[in-house]
Amino acid sequence: MSPDGSTAESEPRKVKYPFEFEGRWPLRYHVPYAVVHEGRTYQVLADLFAEPSVHGRITISHAGELVARHDDLTPGDTVEITGDTWRVRDVEYRTRVVLVRAADRGDDAGDDAGGDAGDGPGSGPGGDGPGTDDDHGKGATDAQAGR
Repeated sequence: MSPDGSTAESEPRKVKYPFEFEGRWPLRYHVPYAVVHEGRTYQVLADLFAEPSVHGRITISHAGELVARHDDLTPGDTVEITGDTWRVRDVEYRTRVVLVRAADRGDDAGDDAGGDAGDGPGSGPGGDGPGTDDDHGKGATDAQAGR
């Protein structure tokens, strides 16, 4: 029997964010991540830009349809992905956007600079679901409306 209580015959433990590690989720540049939420598979994709200053965009889709797009992301911004709130910890041009669970952080005082989530267990592909942007491009989604 393994530490999580599964046996050789049982299925592996299913998690919503398989690439999250210790509350961090580094979204690698242009690598799609699949997230299963309420029986639906969503794709999450990060884009990074250098102009006018380094910032990111996270696009969430389901079955090829846009669900949400969070634009102009910089450290400290918050985003909603499949009903969970994440805080942008770091944006590294041409590398990744590092997210941390917003509920796990009280305030940002004393928060160390954020690119140390690495390419380990927290790295890799994933996804998200349908939504629309609000007038400011920060990503209001139908999940926020009780989806």
